[in-house]
Amino acid sequence: MRLRIIFFVFLIFALTAPALSQENLIKLSLDESIKQALENNLDIQIARVQLEETELELNKAEATYKIKASLSLSPLQWEGNGDFFNYEPESNIGISLLTKGGTSYNFTMKHDKGEDERIKTTFSLDLAQQILPSPKFDASFLSLKKSLITLKSKKLWLNDQIDNLKLEVKTGFYAVLRGEKELEMKQLSLQQAKQNLIIVKDKLEQGMANQLDLLDAQGELMAAEETLFQVENSLFQSLMDFKNLLGINSGEKIALLEESWPSYQSLKISLEEVCEQTLANNLQMEQQNLTIELRQLDLAAKKSEASSSLNASLGYNYNQLGQEEGEYRASLILEIPLLDGSKNTTEIKIAQGKVEEAELGLKKLKRDIIVEVQSYFLDLERGKKRMEFCRLSQGKSQKILDVAKNMFWQGAITEQELREKEISLKQAEINLLDAIVDYEVIRTKLLKSSGKRV
Repeated sequence: MRLRIIFFVFLIFALTAPALSQENLIKLSLDESIKQALENNLDIQIARVQLEETELELNKAEATYKIKASLSLSPLQWEGNGDFFNYEPESNIGISLLTKGGTSYNFTMKHDKGEDERIKTTFSLDLAQQILPSPKFDASFLSLKKSLITLKSKKLWLNDQIDNLKLEVKTGFYAVLRGEKELEMKQLSLQQAKQNLIIVKDKLEQGMANQLDLLDAQGELMAAEETLFQVENSLFQSLMDFKNLLGINSGEKIALLEESWPSYQSLKISLEEVCEQTLANNLQMEQQNLTIELRQLDLAAKKSEASSSLNASLGYNYNQLGQEEGEYRASLILEIPLLDGSKNTTEIKIAQGKVEEAELGLKKLKRDIIVEVQSYFLDLERGKKRMEFCRLSQGKSQKILDVAKNMFWQGAITEQELREKEISLKQAEINLLDAIVDYEVIRTKLLKSSGKRV
């Protein structure tokens, strides 16, 4: 009775264990894998945080050109000596505005107690405008312009990171599927090696084989076991790399859906059109153009610092008690740098050199990218022919296996011969998968180089 209970418990566990493992199994298609990676990949999360930081820096720089106001109140304030204190309340309002054109406005209003014990109000309005050099390149304006360019650059960089991640997920996805197919093939090879060893042993007993044949069969079995072990390790590493891309814990079990195998997509565009689109939309060249803009801003700032400056200033004061009319002020201030030990001249030459370096870098980048695009285009044509050949080979292997199965059931061929046909089909499937994936990778890189999102 006790043995029956133990057997019953074991049977229940055996039946429920696969179901429990299936509950914890994460099934992923290619689209779901890409979505998972975009949501959880740490590199993308860091890039998004950096983009948010850049946007905040831009907001900070833009705040320089927004109205600022402050209010100070001293309703309880006494001044005097030990015998007598005067009650002197005070309030101040200050409003200022700096525009991107270099104009600054300052308005102040002071409310305090005058000598005649009456409360007086004083208004003051000041306006300052830099006339030369133009455009104005003070520190705040330069910071704003740089923040705008940096934000564009970070957005381009994030898009590039996302495209790279999608490509990595795609290649990683199919690397796992390929590893699974190769594992199945090596398992068949191992079974074949084991069966072959049994056959050789039988022949040895019958005197139809010798010890050398036995050693060869044992060596083939050991080689098949070693190859299977290597394939298992390679598949394990591919799975770990793929999980890291998707932000999945290494202990989680995943299953990739085979219906997500890539399908052939032809690129209906000429080489001339691809090169034209690349020169207009390539992300690397856009990044380099932004770098040139930053260098040009630095150069303009250095020239501005070394140039003479002309500033206009206007002011108006009005005292509610002491004046019947307000007081006006106007001035022009000209500043001319005389001697600086050639510091500014040197800094300008350095900035000019950096602009020239960035422009030459753009020319080199254009040349290299066009060469790369042309290479991708030619590889794409070769990949297309390779796919067609592999597809024919896979179809041929499938038909040969179908015929072999019929012959096996009729007793015309051995199990060993049937397994050889199964191994040949597995290899043909792997070759076709390799060809399609290689084609898709090249096609994706070509589209990415031409500025299209992948």
